[in-house]
Amino acid sequence: MITPTVLLLSASLAGPAWAGDVFLYYNSTYITAAGVRDLVRALEGVGASVDTSTSTSWSTSYSGYRMAIFLLPGATYSTTQANALTSLVDGGGRVVVAGDWSSGGSGFATESGHANTLLSRMGVGARVGSTTVAGAGCTAASMSIASDQLTDGVSSLSIAASNSVSGGTALLSHSGTVVLAVDQPSSVSDARTPYDVIVSGDVNLFLNDCSGATSSGANWTLWENLYLGLCQDADGDGHTDVDCGGDDCDDLDATAHPGGVETPYDGVDQDCDGADLTDVDGDGYDCACVAGGTDCNDRDSSTYPGAPETADGRDNDCDSTVDEGTSWYDDDGDGYTEESGDCDDGDASQSPGATEECNGQDDDCDGSTDEDTDCADDDGDGYTEAEGDCHDGNAAVNPGAAEIPGNGVDDDCDGTVDDGAYDGDGDGFTTGAGDCNDGDASVYPGAPELPDGKDNDCDGSTDEGTVAYDDDGDGWSEAAGDCNDADPSVNPGAAEITDDGIDNDCDDEVDEGGDGYDNDGDGFTVYGGDCDDDNAAVNPGAEEIPGNGVDDDCDGIVDGEGAGDADEDGYSTADGDCDDEDGWVNPGSPEFCDGVDNDCDGTVDEDCEEIVPIDDEQSKGGCACAATPAQGGLGLLGPLLLAWLGLRRRGRAARSDRGR
Repeated sequence: MITPTVLLLSASLAGPAWAGDVFLYYNSTYITAAGVRDLVRALEGVGASVDTSTSTSWSTSYSGYRMAIFLLPGATYSTTQANALTSLVDGGGRVVVAGDWSSGGSGFATESGHANTLLSRMGVGARVGSTTVAGAGCTAASMSIASDQLTDGVSSLSIAASNSVSGGTALLSHSGTVVLAVDQPSSVSDARTPYDVIVSGDVNLFLNDCSGATSSGANWTLWENLYLGLCQDADGDGHTDVDCGGDDCDDLDATAHPGGVETPYDGVDQDCDGADLTDVDGDGYDCACVAGGTDCNDRDSSTYPGAPETADGRDNDCDSTVDEGTSWYDDDGDGYTEESGDCDDGDASQSPGATEECNGQDDDCDGSTDEDTDCADDDGDGYTEAEGDCHDGNAAVNPGAAEIPGNGVDDDCDGTVDDGAYDGDGDGFTTGAGDCNDGDASVYPGAPELPDGKDNDCDGSTDEGTVAYDDDGDGWSEAAGDCNDADPSVNPGAAEITDDGIDNDCDDEVDEGGDGYDNDGDGFTVYGGDCDDDNAAVNPGAEEIPGNGVDDDCDGIVDGEGAGDADEDGYSTADGDCDDEDGWVNPGSPEFCDGVDNDCDGTVDEDCEEIVPIDDEQSKGGCACAATPAQGGLGLLGPLLLAWLGLRRRGRAARSDRGR
């Protein structure tokens, strides 16, 4: 029996959507179509379609294939060909190269060289050693395999039994006997793990008879298992790949499977429902943090484009305006909200601070219309000043009253006092009737007070009730900018009182700087949960940015779970973690021979531990660390390295996601 070297190498992070096909090349000089019949039947028997070829003008793309097989290729693999096979392996596929490293008979003395060229161009550090084999190429003399290689005569089938196998991990076994194994020499450091590139030194392992004679059932189980091995639960999450008849949408990611916990907005379908979770609150709108999303707060189902706006300090309809159309919002921009007494928040001329005008509406929102204007019948005599009442503060004086001689008053408002008494300015009042300036027709008892610096109504006060008068005694008149001259706490010099719904400092903004005001314009107020209303990047609808030391989404947790420790390895950057995106790099980690400063001491690979394979009983496709390789596995170091592989992979995936 020959002593081949078998090398199995791993895949990368993601696989293609399988077409279920196998590409099969066989050297027709030494192998006939009948000679590969059992191999093809075995693969077709488990649902694979097989494309065969005898031309060494191999494809430069293996898209859609799951396995590529080369039997006695007898030709060098070009860089382009090696790159194509690398893409197949990196996508989760398998490459099988079967040759005969014999230097005698009709074997191919250069086969090992061709295989090593392929391995080198695929970036693999391990090589096939030179081995002299018994027999002469594809002749019956080199066969020592029973009719069914995995059920009969299995004790004589030790495919990877060369003395160089140390700590090999079985790919296939029967009754505890290794029938196909990996040989990864301890001197080789390679990032790949077993089973995706198989190089064997005996073509008869894969054919029953190179001359064309076949026997039913020979080799079937071997090829079925090689093919179906790609359909096993690769990530160990209890689900197999959908393209193998299972329900796992990503069999290279243990977090992705039916029933998996969905992580929102990461672009990964963890629960295999066909899409990433982008609508966390289930209101029918995707978060604005993802492409095409419009929901400004995906944690609140009452907040989405078109939602009814409510008085809650939040931008419910995602139009970047808070509480518009509610009693908390100053719709007309007059400095007053409905909550603070604006009787018509759609008309800027009506508010508690407005001046009453002669217009038939309640301008100052005090419940009365046109009071203290020419349109109001102040004395209730049935006449207003606009209707000719020359003294609307005296019900006995109006156009309908009878003139009373000798009282010095123009009782009937006809412009003549006492039917002939002298009225110097013709305003209807003589000096005797109380006219304090009978040379000015705008000055007389009961005249409307004007902002002209005169005592128009002869009551001893000047400009009272006009915009030039400081009605509330706060030092500011309406003419000087007092927006509510009935309230001494409201004037241009006052401090804004937040959360009272009033423009205290008369700057046309209500409650600026307070919890009810959106100071940074991000669509959230303090009432609405904004934990930093001076920073538009911080609000309940923002996405948490790891590692910046800020509670971006106002959920009370800085940098999300594991604050300050992005890779959750128990060390933050402040603790000395020199790469907080790699879970196997921190001050407490052992140093490994991987070109990385694992223990963050500033030195790479000092006193490091090698990475070598462990056996099948400990971990499928795993590896462990030790100073030298040990026969039969690595005991307690196996679980440690499995944890390491998971952390390293997660770190790579995280960096990849950020790159996208």
